[in-house]
Amino acid sequence: MKTFFTSACLLACIVAHADDSPWRLYAAGGTATGGDTVFNGRLIEDETNKVTPFEIKPGTGIPLRLGAEYRLSSTLSLRGSLGRMVTDPMGYNASATFTTTSTEAMGLFFLTDALRLGIGVRQSTAVMQGTGLAENMPSIGAYTGKNGAVIEAQYLFSNDTARPKSRQPQVGVTLRFVSESFQRNDLTMNGDHYEVGLALYF
Repeated sequence: MKTFFTSACLLACIVAHADDSPWRLYAAGGTATGGDTVFNGRLIEDETNKVTPFEIKPGTGIPLRLGAEYRLSSTLSLRGSLGRMVTDPMGYNASATFTTTSTEAMGLFFLTDALRLGIGVRQSTAVMQGTGLAENMPSIGAYTGKNGAVIEAQYLFSNDTARPKSRQPQVGVTLRFVSESFQRNDLTMNGDHYEVGLALYF
């Protein structure tokens, strides 16, 4: 199985970097904030013994995404990606980790050579884990995400290379709004959040 996935990744890289290929690889990261509070409390920091309050929210953390984009025309692209976001306050007496895994499909429209607007759908799952004093808290467990939506504005730097048919690596800034919710037992939480970050095409 590992050999299969390795071969698939190598094939994707070869196809994406072919001179006449409409495919490009995509990676992105940034910072996100938003969502209802899953859990809050106080942690004792190592060595300093400082007591620090914290909150865990399903839309707050460091989002990372990896995927591929297919260019249908000079003004329209389709992009698919897998994402992961982790919030993990840790202290001497406890640690808590909320991990979100997401899948996205998006259409991106070129308003200019560098400015793009994307609209897409998103499906997420999440899991809450804890150690120490947080090990048996009620919010520990798996969360099911309901169908979500994404709106993204993206600006690619360097107009000379930020063109639909360019084969040069491109870097851009992104502003995203994600609408989604998570459910566990009878509890439904709002996971709506904003993201600011960087995108790389290669």
